[in-house]
Amino acid sequence: MDHVARTLNQSREYIASWVNPDGSLCRKMYYVARLEGFETHRDEVKGLLQKLGHHEAAEALPAEAPRGPAPKPDTGSASGSGTRRNHAAEDVLNILTAARAGKAVPEIMAEFGYTKSTVNRWISKTKWAGENLAQTLARMEGYEAHRPALQRLAGAFDLHQGDLPDPAAQRKQHVSAKILCRALTALVERLEHPRADQIKDTLEALGQAVGLAKNTIAKWLKADGSPRIALASLARLADYGERRVELQRLLKRLGHAEVAKTLPAGAGSSRAYMTTRLLVQALEQAGRGLKSTHAVAAALNISGNLLGGFLTISGGSVRLVDPGCLSSLPDYRSEREGLLQALRTLGLEDDARSLPAIKVSATEFLQGLRGKGREAAAAIAELQRDPRLSPADAARRHGLPPDEFAVAVRPGGLVRDRARVEERLERLEPHLSQGLDELLAALRRASKGEASGSGGTSSLMKRVQLAPAGNEPAKVFIVPQGDTTGSKRSQLENLYVSNAGLVRGPRSYEGERDRQALRWLSTTLRLLVPDSSEIQCYFDERTGSIAVAAGRTSDLRKIQSLLAGGDFRATARGELNKLVDSMSEREYRHVQKLFGHLKARRKGEDYDPAADLVLDAILKNAFVVPIESFSANGRTFALHAERRLNHWSKQTHGEPLDPAHVAGTMRPCGTCAEDLALPDEAHRGPFWLSAAAQANIDTDGAVQRQIDRSIGTSVTRTRENRLTVDVDTDSESDA
Repeated sequence: MDHVARTLNQSREYIASWVNPDGSLCRKMYYVARLEGFETHRDEVKGLLQKLGHHEAAEALPAEAPRGPAPKPDTGSASGSGTRRNHAAEDVLNILTAARAGKAVPEIMAEFGYTKSTVNRWISKTKWAGENLAQTLARMEGYEAHRPALQRLAGAFDLHQGDLPDPAAQRKQHVSAKILCRALTALVERLEHPRADQIKDTLEALGQAVGLAKNTIAKWLKADGSPRIALASLARLADYGERRVELQRLLKRLGHAEVAKTLPAGAGSSRAYMTTRLLVQALEQAGRGLKSTHAVAAALNISGNLLGGFLTISGGSVRLVDPGCLSSLPDYRSEREGLLQALRTLGLEDDARSLPAIKVSATEFLQGLRGKGREAAAAIAELQRDPRLSPADAARRHGLPPDEFAVAVRPGGLVRDRARVEERLERLEPHLSQGLDELLAALRRASKGEASGSGGTSSLMKRVQLAPAGNEPAKVFIVPQGDTTGSKRSQLENLYVSNAGLVRGPRSYEGERDRQALRWLSTTLRLLVPDSSEIQCYFDERTGSIAVAAGRTSDLRKIQSLLAGGDFRATARGELNKLVDSMSEREYRHVQKLFGHLKARRKGEDYDPAADLVLDAILKNAFVVPIESFSANGRTFALHAERRLNHWSKQTHGEPLDPAHVAGTMRPCGTCAEDLALPDEAHRGPFWLSAAAQANIDTDGAVQRQIDRSIGTSVTRTRENRLTVDVDTDSESDA
């Protein structure tokens, strides 16, 4: 343990508080999952535990970090006693909200990690009166923001009569870069002490060394000395500029060289208030003869430190401090052209060339310019006539999105080659590649004065959109003929009267028995998670495990909890017995097939080589439930199940999944088929026009390509003669 502690630059006691000498974990899994970077390194930790022979611990690792605020780690004592955690008003709000929803104390403890005494204390009318908890609450961090909600809940539980008290005045401790340097110096001295392994590693002791409370220092630094806050926030400290070099030196001594390297170059206060427009004005003042940074700052009535973080003016010499950081300024996108012109006016060509290009998402780029061939041709023609005109201004004159147009077209009306365009795009996924090629080809035709067009072959297919229904969004179907009007009872029935070739009835799964087993599993999981949406399963040949995904994060959490029991077959059987009477014929058949083959497999019987691998994974409880959300354009989405699995495969293995090993309760929709790059002959459902379905998907482009290639939208005719998009194709027999 001493060697490990020295290698990690930690005390022996600290290492021993997490890991036993045999490599087993001595903390509860909840606290392990709370560690920073847990989800990133989870699989690595699991593999190491297995190598050390701790298989039960490896399997018990949570799939993701717990939600809710982090509780104080347990001290290892039997009673769980230890330093009492300072709770915030949000904690009380979590407890009362969960209790109001009917959750029992153990459920609240499990969801948020609070102790039993904490939960009982805040839901007890006796405690509220006897301990004057209303005043305690008024002193908590975040009380003022949550006070209205807390007032309603306290009244609903009859915990407090009348209005809750006003927020208590709190003395805020001042933190400066100088104080942080003192704290880091104290930490360095402690770690380099000859008896470092005997010195307690606590933030409380570190705070005492510099005169700060533990909860104050903990907001700024972690126990290892690395910053807890965002580096931009650190740089906003008033004395950051003069202490930056010292901070870098101390961070390097503590082993945080990468953090030291990325400390912002300019003073933080300038990062907080500087704008690109202000920088343009400063350059204009320099062009009028002002010879120093402070003279220009005075002319603009701003701080010299503010301007000096971005611009250096001395003796007539002008240069940007760090052109690469300017893209973080709030108005950089709208003012970049003006900044570029101001730099070139002063002859600062190197700085002008160093300005970061404006990046747009690939989907915004494709959607913003598609179908605008006439407008693009006019803008390009104007650029060709006037080389001094900027692409952004030309775009504005002709009703085009300026940022997107400037990504593709250079001054003078030249269309950039694909490599240069890719440099300016974010999140260019493989499924968007063809749309990018088509759009650039259309722009090149426009630059040559040629007529715009898709260039594709004629198609007999057409687009039909069904309006939203209930909780479902609008959907787009690609069919050869027909419409939604008629004598049938539903729009779907009317549409497919004339498109019988796209109605899929029961079919054989010969040669795809592994996918059939995954479909049985998906149906079973959907039964066990009431009101769940689509569920898909993917057999990962690399690991021999099954990744399970759903369209809603809430369903994934339930699935994760269900599969955490260790024996899916035993856990599921009891619950399914209660549901037999409410099962459809299809659901009952799938459940019977799954458990019949699992039973036979446990006895050593062979069914099908590929399907046996899936059945073995189920018997071993080898499941993975990717639960991470997906972010695009500043928003977070819960991807459709197949796309979630594909995203997981890219993150885990560095490459897309193999569609041949995916199956579930529904066939892939149009956007999922685009994301998974399914071949033209693969059956696919409609395009769902929800925000989650279309995240990072060029929907209009995908629809047009499907029309050009005559790829129709499939629907299912079930054995009960019901037409639906809610289930995949049935098997033609009970095999």
